[in-house]
Amino acid sequence: MATLKLLERAKVTEVDDTSDRLITLYKSESGLSKDAFLTSLFAEIQKLSDQITEAIKRDTGVSELLKADRVRNKSLSNLNRALLGYSAMPIPTLKEPAEKLHKLYNKYCVKILRKNYADKSSMIESLLQAFAGEEPVALTANLTGVKECVDDLKDSQTKFHTMRVTYEKAVAKQAQTENATALKKTLLDRINVKLVPYANTMKMVDEKKYKHFYDTIVQIITDTNAAIKLRSGKKVRKKKN
Repeated sequence: MATLKLLERAKVTEVDDTSDRLITLYKSESGLSKDAFLTSLFAEIQKLSDQITEAIKRDTGVSELLKADRVRNKSLSNLNRALLGYSAMPIPTLKEPAEKLHKLYNKYCVKILRKNYADKSSMIESLLQAFAGEEPVALTANLTGVKECVDDLKDSQTKFHTMRVTYEKAVAKQAQTENATALKKTLLDRINVKLVPYANTMKMVDEKKYKHFYDTIVQIITDTNAAIKLRSGKKVRKKKN
């Protein structure tokens, strides 16, 4: 019979989820609370699981920050298009204020989409401050929708700033720890090399005490492996098609 192992091709999230279920199982087995080896091992697994969860949050934060920046870009684009639209109208009361506002927009936003997060944030803050001036506010009075575009940009800028602070806190917290991939490798080792063989051996030594614990470990890992194989199978079929 092949040795039971959590598949190494498991995703970081799958290893994290499996470790969480194993921890829950161990905590529910009150009869094993005095097993010194398991107590020490699960303290380590718990620590690794917590670290990998935080690492996943950090990695997810990069994606969320990118999404927030895209929303901010869209807000900038909407304001630009609104001003260009009014500037193209042959109506002086709309065309002239729009041209003045667009000139102000260009002062801060030329090539802004190519800037890094910090430079872009600084330029947007300067633009918003400029548009909050007495004259720009008066100029937008007759340009329906422009004020709403400015407010939308302000909102998306605030949300981006909040998201970035959250992300940077997560990065600072994880600065002294391994990344998710390295943590996954260590966690796989603790499960496959330490937990499974030990639980299997102890089941043979004291079946009454350890059988339920070991059998549930087998079920948890088998379920995860089945999900991994199903996912891998779908990828193979997709490539063939």
